Amino acid sequence: MLNFPPSSAALALSPLALLLCAAVAPAQRLDGAGPARFGVTPIHTAADDLGLPYGIWAAGETYKASFHDGMTFVPYLGREYPHNQPWRWRTLSVTVGERELVTQEPALSHRETRAEYDLGGVVEAYDVLAAGLEQTFVMRARPGPGDLVVRGRVISALVADARGESHAPLTFRDEAGSEILTYGAAVAVDARGARCRMTTGFAGGVVTLTLDGAWLANAVMPVVVDPLIGLSGSLGSPLDISDSDLVVEQESPQHRLWISWARWSSITDRDVELRRKPAGAGYSTSVYADITSSWSSQNARCAYSAAADHAVMVFERAAYGPSGLTSVVRYHRHHRNDLNSNTSVTAVTTTGISRFAAVGGASSNAGGPEMLVAWQEEGAQSMIRGAIVDPAANSVGVPFVIAGGGAVLDCERPDVARQADGGAANEWLVTYQQRSTASATALWFVYVRQVDAQGQVHGSRRVDAAAGDHRIAPSIAGGGGRYVVAFTAYPSGASPAADIGHELRTVRLDWDFVSHVGSEPWPAALLRGANVMSYRVGGLSFDTATGSHWGLSWSDVQAGTLRFSTLGYQGREIDEYEVWSPSGSPPDSVFSGGCSFDPAAGNHWTCNVMNQGVAITNTVFLHYFQPAGLPPQSTAGTACSPATISWLGDAYVGNEFGAVNVFGAAVDSLHLVAAATAAAPPQPLDGLGLFAPGCFLLIPPSGPGYLGVLGVGVGSNLDLPLPLPEFLPPATYYFQGFHTIGGGNLDFVATPRLAVPTVHY
Repeated sequence: MLNFPPSSAALALSPLALLLCAAVAPAQRLDGAGPARFGVTPIHTAADDLGLPYGIWAAGETYKASFHDGMTFVPYLGREYPHNQPWRWRTLSVTVGERELVTQEPALSHRETRAEYDLGGVVEAYDVLAAGLEQTFVMRARPGPGDLVVRGRVISALVADARGESHAPLTFRDEAGSEILTYGAAVAVDARGARCRMTTGFAGGVVTLTLDGAWLANAVMPVVVDPLIGLSGSLGSPLDISDSDLVVEQESPQHRLWISWARWSSITDRDVELRRKPAGAGYSTSVYADITSSWSSQNARCAYSAAADHAVMVFERAAYGPSGLTSVVRYHRHHRNDLNSNTSVTAVTTTGISRFAAVGGASSNAGGPEMLVAWQEEGAQSMIRGAIVDPAANSVGVPFVIAGGGAVLDCERPDVARQADGGAANEWLVTYQQRSTASATALWFVYVRQVDAQGQVHGSRRVDAAAGDHRIAPSIAGGGGRYVVAFTAYPSGASPAADIGHELRTVRLDWDFVSHVGSEPWPAALLRGANVMSYRVGGLSFDTATGSHWGLSWSDVQAGTLRFSTLGYQGREIDEYEVWSPSGSPPDSVFSGGCSFDPAAGNHWTCNVMNQGVAITNTVFLHYFQPAGLPPQSTAGTACSPATISWLGDAYVGNEFGAVNVFGAAVDSLHLVAAATAAAPPQPLDGLGLFAPGCFLLIPPSGPGYLGVLGVGVGSNLDLPLPLPEFLPPATYYFQGFHTIGGGNLDFVATPRLAVPTVHY
């Protein structure tokens, strides 16, 4: 017998009953899309900045090189190496017998990946390769009899042992004796492809290359000499990559990914780059690079404006001068149809030391092309400032204060929601960490504020207000007034100096953009906790299709693992996936990067950095999470009702907007819906006295498979909201609707049985 409720109050689905359903292990759906390999950064120059010249630069996978003052090779030695180790080459002479071929000052010309110095009778050239820099000396005409001898001075703090001539590479070491750079054994090649080994000698800082004159006499011009300059393998894999970010741009046919990262020549010199890659197969292409050694750039973040058709990367650029450290915010804009690399950069007006720039875009044309740049600005106290930028017009608005600016607050580490909200006009939520300066032991808390396209700041909310520890380094994502904020916690007895904490936490935040008020419908969730500082937030992405799910990238730095978690509408974890686990001991150095959702493909992209892996070293890897396929809902059994019954919305665990819908009854019908975790053979209802003839019960009336009556209502239709909380295991749920015939007839009729398979997102 069905247990009808005594009143018309809608009843929620019993969590206890649902937990009795058998759990199904989620399938691994985090797929590797391969590395965003660095390849080659073309030879380029850029405008001077900070009173310093940029120069002419290019890069491979393990080095960068400049050509504005002869060739200088700078290996990427990583963020733990104390300083750069530039290695300069200056050609002293090229002779054949008694004839000198260097007859003029070097005249530089270059193409995308080749730089040439015309020395008169010989051309000194450099080909930028992924693995190293190939040096060549090209003779186009026969110079006469005798051995070919090339002499070049090496200017570097790196040293190599003096030696006589031998066909073997030279190895250059630092002051600690670590092998840093190799100058490869040289080979001469003529126009027919005939090859001859050359000898290499080194003494007094001068490299001497010698080619046998007898072979040269029979060679077909031009003759090319080609040693390779590269990074030595003795250091292992230096930790040369850190922060990475990405955003999906769906306007292009292949849903391009725009990816940014920072690389470290040393602890004092970092470079940033923006690359573009199809979401499907294909290599990434460099569209912007800031790789000079005149200054250091880092903390690159990227977003996209659909109305402007531009991707934007913001970053900080820093240099030391006579007055100390200068650190400023710059941004690069790139039209989605611009296939070329360019070095244009726009300044954002800042005062003081400016760091941790973040950018919010616009995923819809409705709100206009504006984007929001926010950053941390340091003075007597730190504050969060912002500026509205229009990438279509390349304009930057007047900076304004988002948070802080007084004498009693420090505000740091901002993040901006990637997707503008607020309806017809772009508005963004900005999150940051804040503390009082009144006490050295004051706690950091996470705050959220609203900023509109006119630079007006509205509202303020402290999330997870009951915090007893520091709350630091937040990230935010969402849309339609529905957001999740992720952050780490740090013990209250210490002062956090970075973004790593002993807890990883998330909170669902609802925001009213009209009243500028935020609320937390559920308490903050503790995703992970440890006794040591271990967790770092990478980024968040929001599923705009379900409006209920988020992706979170994060790392466990103690274990050296990268993780990806799916979150449901309460901001709580549904599943966790392993992106990367350590290949040995000590653990690898890993950095979880940003996340971005692709609405067209329905998947979450994330970029992650792996340093020192055995199989893959120093690589930004791309992964995507594809939600599970949804099995179809179905109806079965004999019905005596004219109404239909169906499930509205996606039946993903974690979806807030699921509902059972009964449609097509009389306008004055009274509705009931019963639920179960199993189907049952048809049982006639004629003898109960409440039902019209020919009606059948199609779910269990009691027992462990019966969940109860979920709700009641009156009308021709019934929409019964049924959120699916994150803790539910995947299962199939069965529903049957019962309603009165209407028109004064109080007899009940029954719909078919509805089967709704739910799956983990």
